[in-house]
Amino acid sequence: MIPNKKKSILLVDDNVPLLTTIALEFSDKDYEVFTATSHAEAVAHIQNAPEFAVIDIRIGGDKGLHVLRDLMEAIPSLIAVMLTGHGSIASAVNAIKLGARNYITKPCTIESIENALFQTDSLGRHDQAPCDKQPVWAGWWFPKMEPPY
Repeated sequence: MIPNKKKSILLVDDNVPLLTTIALEFSDKDYEVFTATSHAEAVAHIQNAPEFAVIDIRIGGDKGLHVLRDLMEAIPSLIAVMLTGHGSIASAVNAIKLGARNYITKPCTIESIENALFQTDSLGRHDQAPCDKQPVWAGWWFPKMEPPY
């Protein structure tokens, strides 16, 4: 019998105390957790092929949307949730176009992050390209969107 594989998650944020707190919470929930504080560190985790990613929109000198783009190109089945303290409609739309399935604002709870991941995971990501399903933002469904290409 094959043991159940842990779900894996990549957390990307340059706020180290927040990153550490979120990482510990997901670790306690039995996730395999990878962390990154920069674009370069995040891209280095592509080899780990995480199932989920939570990416801050603003990380250091890099932009979280660049991280999202690079991760989605390398791991098309990735379920990505954008996290931000600087939310705007424009950044939410850009994130969705790049493949993010959800967009939540800080401050937030671990439960809201996990709910965003599970809500998007139930969209059937394993047999669909990222933009084949209707993305979710703040609990509301967007109208059917065309793929961003």
